[in-house]
Amino acid sequence: MIEANQTCWQQWNLVWGSSGSPKIEAKQFEIRDRSTFFAAVGIPVDGSTYLARRSGYGERLILFGRLGGGTFRFDPNDWSCHESPRTFPVAHDYIAENWNTLVSGDVIDVEYILGETTEKKLSEELTT
Repeated sequence: MIEANQTCWQQWNLVWGSSGSPKIEAKQFEIRDRSTFFAAVGIPVDGSTYLARRSGYGERLILFGRLGGGTFRFDPNDWSCHESPRTFPVAHDYIAENWNTLVSGDVIDVEYILGETTEKKLSEELTT
């Protein structure tokens, strides 16, 4: 935990480690839906800390949003009035539930998750 009386170097080591490798495990995803593509990033946050509990959380959270910037949210159900009322909540919830099995670069196919298609989409990187 970063404390106010720590030096900048001590704070750096808590976040990045002495090797300079990040301790924060962010993963990038290709989000796909009907006529939809966007690059997203998920960042796990310990929901058991005092500040997270004080904010109403009590578990590990995934901070989720577009890789290009904009709004980031912890709650998959909080997207209903923002961005895509279908794509964001489904993708966010799927990523949060499957975090440990997903790897950076995975395609998150909302139509497939909802059972609307029988085959998961391939990455646009492979098909365009």
